Amino acid sequence: MIKHASTIHGNWNMPGMLMFTSLLLLVRLICRSSKNCIRLLLRVHLKIIITENTLNSTKKASHSGWYGEMILYMYKVKLITKLTCFVTILAIMPLLCGCGLEKVQEETQLCKTAKEDGKQFFEYLKEEDIQSLSDLFSENEKNKYDLKKEWKAFFEQIDGNFVSYDEMSFDENQRTFYDNQLSKLIGYVEFTNIKTSTGHIYEKMGYSIILKYSYDSKEEGVSGFSLRKERDENGELVMIYVGVS
Repeated sequence: MIKHASTIHGNWNMPGMLMFTSLLLLVRLICRSSKNCIRLLLRVHLKIIITENTLNSTKKASHSGWYGEMILYMYKVKLITKLTCFVTILAIMPLLCGCGLEKVQEETQLCKTAKEDGKQFFEYLKEEDIQSLSDLFSENEKNKYDLKKEWKAFFEQIDGNFVSYDEMSFDENQRTFYDNQLSKLIGYVEFTNIKTSTGHIYEKMGYSIILKYSYDSKEEGVSGFSLRKERDENGELVMIYVGVS
């Protein structure tokens, strides 16, 4: 016996709420981020509300009798199937991405911090703050080089004082995972068209930085700085280095 369309429509709230609750539990487990979780759940809940309104409109516009009831029933089953597939995809997403959301978030945060630190690095260059520039290097680099002496020699070769740059970029040079965990991340921060107080423009300068190294934290930090000064009479680039053999 086929139920009346209004009866089927009335029972829709129960599977809808069950699906919504399942999404809440699964997404909270996967995302671990309350903000992203809430945004996603609101979208799904809005989808349910819109579909509910669509079903009401379809119900009014459909033929009376068992044919109309069948159309509504098939429409609801189709939506529940789509939501089930959506939940399944969310559940297996960490397995498909390999490294998992937590490791992606960690890498993203490290890169974001490196970009912010790059702006501060340039401020130290403008102020010729040798102590702060040296402190940004890794512990191993500090023990290997006389950084303060090298920075002093560096500024003596610069035509004027640093004022501004056109663009700062950050690139990942190396990303290593071990036992499904981010073990090493190396990046490079580069400045282009650096202007000085005398009007001189240096084409490029930048530094390599180890953002994470699980096996030896003393390696973490700036590992070398270089500036492209000019070209000599033979057309060869003249570079100035700090903390680089």
